[in-house]
Amino acid sequence: MSTRSQPRRRALLVWFLVLSSLAVLVSPRPASAQKKPEPARVAFYGTGPELKPTREAVKRLLPDGVELDQGRFTRELQKGGALGPEFDKSPRLGKRVQKAIERSKVKAAVLARTYRQKKDRMAHVLVFVPGSAKPEVDATVKLGKKNTDSEWVELNDAVFPVLSKLEPEPEPEPKPAKGKAKAKAEAKPPKKGAAKKPEPEPEPEPEPEAEEEEAEEKPEKKPEPRAPDEDEPAKAGGGFDRHAALASVGLALSFGGRDLSYNDARSPQLRDYSTGNLLMLGARLELFPLAASAGFVKNVGLAGKFDWALPFKSKGVGGQEFDGNYSAFEIGLRYRIPIRPSALGVGIGFGKETFSFSGEGEAYNDVAGVDYSYLRFGLDGRFPVGPVALLAGAGYRLVLSGGSIADHFTDTSMVGVDARLGAALPLGERFEGFLALRYARYGYSMSPRPTDTFVAGGAVAQFFALELGGNLGF
Repeated sequence: MSTRSQPRRRALLVWFLVLSSLAVLVSPRPASAQKKPEPARVAFYGTGPELKPTREAVKRLLPDGVELDQGRFTRELQKGGALGPEFDKSPRLGKRVQKAIERSKVKAAVLARTYRQKKDRMAHVLVFVPGSAKPEVDATVKLGKKNTDSEWVELNDAVFPVLSKLEPEPEPEPKPAKGKAKAKAEAKPPKKGAAKKPEPEPEPEPEPEAEEEEAEEKPEKKPEPRAPDEDEPAKAGGGFDRHAALASVGLALSFGGRDLSYNDARSPQLRDYSTGNLLMLGARLELFPLAASAGFVKNVGLAGKFDWALPFKSKGVGGQEFDGNYSAFEIGLRYRIPIRPSALGVGIGFGKETFSFSGEGEAYNDVAGVDYSYLRFGLDGRFPVGPVALLAGAGYRLVLSGGSIADHFTDTSMVGVDARLGAALPLGERFEGFLALRYARYGYSMSPRPTDTFVAGGAVAQFFALELGGNLGF
């Protein structure tokens, strides 16, 4: 009896184990613990002497469950290049901030440029939210002297209305069970009664309504991308903000020539002169050392330029050749006029322009060397047109001396003018290429005596060049 029942017991044990395993497999598993969502974050970026207290003041305004970003936004913002001391005046700022917001996934970004105005601590504050290149807040506020809320009323009033609307990330709802587990979960009503079973059914209904509300709100945000279009002309003004740049350096390669013609020339040794084989290298520099300051002085700077031509050849009347050299430089003061999106400037400076020749023979009679010294009063501007910017400038030259030509005539007076016209194309955040035509003209008025060696009623000297180059801003 025991011997026959032993296989049965083993079979029952096997079936028991199999059924137990199946029961474990089909039994509903407890919902796994949901990963705690990351807290909502607000970014802060600032410059100036009051950076730290301003950051702490913004931090105090954050609602519960919202934290201050720990640098990810700043890293994303600076991927497009370091921002200048007056970053808040950059026409590209809105677009760069939006990219940084999307990449760092922050709910808002507060930017502040702090500075001192006499004894007051001031800040220009901008607050951006996702989806718009225009700031929700654009205000200049007076900062407190002590790091308490009562001392920072103006900043609080400007920033808090936006930050108070932010809410922490909602915790994700547990996923509903599937299959038999779902049926068993539904089969276990709360002890208070089965009347509460249908309560979960209406809960999902608000979700599509919320989605419909969001869908209705999205079309309202479609016009917002037009904001960058309003700034587009400013972007075309160059690869960097010329209203706030600390310095700019330019290099150019030029092809040009010179022309000299006499009016009513009565001396046989006087002849017109023309050459068009000048290959020149040029450099430009603008420096605004007080660009980070406030007021008038931040737009006052130094400007200089230098041009040099490779040695060239010129022939005289008898066929003899002369070695020619050309160089020019200017240095002076420049004031940039803050008119956006265009960039205007006025300047005054001292300049010198020299054409010199060496060789055997009467070089002065044949090829007419000059050595101009002058004071220049100029006006220049750049005007955005689509993806490029038109360049225009003009100047008046008060000639102080004219070199050999002026020395050979009696009672000679001179006046000079110049002009420049071209276009610039941004090639990066801080670089632009340009193509421009330069022109300068000197007019001579002469009152010679009949007994003079050189007799002429006047003369006109002209210089022209086509230049191709680039500017780098800082």
